Amino acid sequence: NGDTNEMKKDHNNDNTNDVFSITSRGVKEFNLLIFNRWGEILFQSSDIKDSWDGTFDGENVHEGIYYYSLYGKDYKNDVFQEKGEIMLLR
Repeated sequence: NGDTNEMKKDHNNDNTNDVFSITSRGVKEFNLLIFNRWGEILFQSSDIKDSWDGTFDGENVHEGIYYYSLYGKDYKNDVFQEKGEIMLLR
């Protein structure tokens, strides 16, 4: 869709934009992938309740643009797919 989603890891305990997550209801299949600019998968989940906290293997990743790919299916078997960017700021 061309939009960039912003995620700011701001250790001020306000819980605003500290993680990247998807919110939806009525989803029976779900897969979220987050990649770096070289195409390495940094995060993957098939649980819509999971969120990415800006880490990979327990280490903070650098500020910058990351990419996500989202696939899902609802209970009517309608498929949804989306790709986009996440701007990570610290």
